[in-house]
Amino acid sequence: MRLAAIFTLFVAFLLTGCQSTSQNLNKKIKFNQYQLVVLDNVVLTDPNIKLSFSDGLRVHGFTGCNRFFGQGKLSHNQFKIDELGMSRKRCDPQLTQQEELIIDTLSQMASLTVERDQLIIAGRHHLTFKRIASL
Repeated sequence: MRLAAIFTLFVAFLLTGCQSTSQNLNKKIKFNQYQLVVLDNVVLTDPNIKLSFSDGLRVHGFTGCNRFFGQGKLSHNQFKIDELGMSRKRCDPQLTQQEELIIDTLSQMASLTVERDQLIIAGRHHLTFKRIASL
């Protein structure tokens, strides 16, 4: 009986720890705007790709050609954008390919970490953003 009680407390502690980690990450990224500076270990020379988080983990961004938006989902340091919508302008082929990599990564569950002023999303592709503004 004691063992069952200890096990139950241990599981509750673990679940609370995971939840508070996600809540801490949510607080760190909320009301901030980030700029993509590294894509798959390649430093971008003219970064115009932006990502911002508002209340309720709403996400808005710009891929360099098209704007996108959606509902962020954060669970156990895993992040993705649900209900992702975007404009559909015609872009040059290289920009279109880059946009597809970014949207593909953001629409699938990926690891999210915040280190100082950097937001790192690592999934199918590795995205490193630098915080550029507080909203």
